[in-house]
Amino acid sequence: MVPAGACRMRRAHLADPLRAHNNPGPFHSMSGVRREGFAAPTIRPRTRPNRRRQRRHGWATLPHVSFSGEELVLLDRSEEVEIETQAPEGPVHRTVIWVVVDGDDVFIRSYRGERARWYREALANPAVAVHVGRQRLSATAIDAADPDSVERVSAALTRKYSADPALRAMVAQEILSTTLRLAPA
Repeated sequence: MVPAGACRMRRAHLADPLRAHNNPGPFHSMSGVRREGFAAPTIRPRTRPNRRRQRRHGWATLPHVSFSGEELVLLDRSEEVEIETQAPEGPVHRTVIWVVVDGDDVFIRSYRGERARWYREALANPAVAVHVGRQRLSATAIDAADPDSVERVSAALTRKYSADPALRAMVAQEILSTTLRLAPA
């Protein structure tokens, strides 16, 4: 007969061999009978994976979350959306902008560069909202000016807006640093 909690102890022991207080001794079969010829697992100290520390600034340290599948499809199919921004202690503004979806990520970029009011307000107060169709999607604007994100957004903009003459302004070198990722709030 297996004592109450034995299965839980065995599972905890297998998941974390450093917890000696959960060690039930020699391996037992699932029926609780001692099996001859089996040894307890060797205990190895935990080691941390060799990861380079990446320096992140500001909002880029937020955990990566994504919009729902339906929201991603809606954003991807929309030619334009309205972004709602607000400066600290200021009124709410809405501006029509382009939006692109790459995988599970939603990106926006200012064609006016750092001069655009909505971009300055999004940097000062990252709590924004995107109005698409009849929906209002609350989001957080996160700096995405790293080379990988900039390249992904430029490629996505080129695919989505290839026939639009304003595309040249959206992929101009001087505004690439205004790329932002939107994370749901």
